[in-house]
Amino acid sequence: MDRRTYVLSAHPGCIEANYVERRGSEINLLTRLDSQFFLIKESGTAAESTVLEKFDKNLNNYIDSHPLKDTKVLFVLPSEEITFRTLLFPFQDIRKIKQVLPFELGNEILGHLEDYHYTYQIKLVDEGQAKALIQLVSREKRDYLVDFCAKKSWELQGIFSSASLLAGLVSHDWKIGKCFQVYVGVDECFVSVLYEGDLLTVKSFPNRIFDVVENHYRQSEEQNAIELREKLADNTENLKPIKNELVWLCSQINLFLMSNVEDYSNISISFHGVFASLFQWQNQRVSLKTNHIDQQILEADNSQSSLKQFQTSESVEANLIDGKQSLAMVDSKIRIRGTDEPSDRNPWGILGDMPKRFPNFFDRHPLTHFSQGTPAQRFVKQNKLELAAVILLSIIFLGSLGGNSFLQIKTKQQLIAHADRQLQQQISQILHNSNLQAEQAISHLNNLIVQRKQVLKLSNNFADRNYISLKFLERLTNLMEQNNKLSLERIEFSSDRFSMNGAIDSYENLQKLKSKLEIFPEFKEKRIIESNRKSQESILYRITVDL
Repeated sequence: MDRRTYVLSAHPGCIEANYVERRGSEINLLTRLDSQFFLIKESGTAAESTVLEKFDKNLNNYIDSHPLKDTKVLFVLPSEEITFRTLLFPFQDIRKIKQVLPFELGNEILGHLEDYHYTYQIKLVDEGQAKALIQLVSREKRDYLVDFCAKKSWELQGIFSSASLLAGLVSHDWKIGKCFQVYVGVDECFVSVLYEGDLLTVKSFPNRIFDVVENHYRQSEEQNAIELREKLADNTENLKPIKNELVWLCSQINLFLMSNVEDYSNISISFHGVFASLFQWQNQRVSLKTNHIDQQILEADNSQSSLKQFQTSESVEANLIDGKQSLAMVDSKIRIRGTDEPSDRNPWGILGDMPKRFPNFFDRHPLTHFSQGTPAQRFVKQNKLELAAVILLSIIFLGSLGGNSFLQIKTKQQLIAHADRQLQQQISQILHNSNLQAEQAISHLNNLIVQRKQVLKLSNNFADRNYISLKFLERLTNLMEQNNKLSLERIEFSSDRFSMNGAIDSYENLQKLKSKLEIFPEFKEKRIIESNRKSQESILYRITVDL
């Protein structure tokens, strides 16, 4: 619900409106618009208009005569146009209840469920059971109200039944145990059963009170409730049908209470509507103060003064508590409720019971036939064009970013493909007759590098070794190269002995060879033994060294 809203009664013949303001968790009543009566049945016409057509005409006439200064509207449907059903489930699984509810409801109503719009409120009770209160309204009527607001460019805040509205107005101290709300007005009559402030069931009682008012309206040109009251005051004989209807309603209300009250000592009963102060609770029955009816109808503006009524109700409660009533009178709470301030109009309809201030129960009420949705959904609905422009600009911006990113990715893909071709060419040059892909070629080259490193390591290890024998042979080879007439046929070199055999041209050179061997580090301070013999061409020698 928005900050300021018109609560508009959708009764076909008694239309009125209240202008309210939401302040935190409470709602304040700002202005009451006059009640206005309209003919529902027209005599003498060639063809009867449909109910919706007549209601559309009446509603437009009321709006024309009472211009609304705000476009937020909340409708209140009369309970007599609502079908109430109470279903009992032997389980408390909310999800399962929601699944089987349409099937159970289809067996409870006449006609097709598609012809109705329904809301429900589930309440868990004892012994693992659950109760569901269902309100069904004609889909045609509900869709009409939605379309009507759309044509007027109004913002529909909700569609409530008069019983739900009255239940929401109950005070906090009455939300304990079982409570009965009895509404008797010009527009309708119903009894609501509440448990801890929640609706359990509603019983509507069709009556002829409004027909009496309508008959008087046909005989006059007055449309205002106050002026119509003056017309009624001119002929009190016409009040008899209303008296008869009120007496009949008393009997119907008592029958309903008898079938719904188990313990009269623990119930609360409140009376509402323009005829609220005419009823009294006595001897476990609702009775009518017949001697006050004329005065009540003719002074309707004073009848709803709750100060006097509340004092009366307090005296009744005090007598009940003190035990001053008869033994047949049980300790029950009873109050005559209505507006709690002097009004500038007669509260003929259900909106006359709306106080100056009451808790905000309109937001997210489970029994409303139209929901505004979450605050985010309402914001979207109220700013469609702005949000559409923002979304369009966002799409363009994100599209440009996406296009730029696509071009960058495409360019990088081309660079990668070019680099891949160059890499493949390099691989072909390194690995001839190879069809390996880049990853395979790199893996193969890594293996070759590892193998080559192993070979180099082995070569380095070989080069770093200390080869004593090779170095000795190298020095010995250098020694023999200095003398071309020296030959070596055999050499032995072990850890304990060295010997060499060969041929030399003269004894002098043999002695030189022996002297040079003594210089070798391996032969220092070693005894060198030499033997030789003469041959035809040279001298054969043998040199031996003990190591």
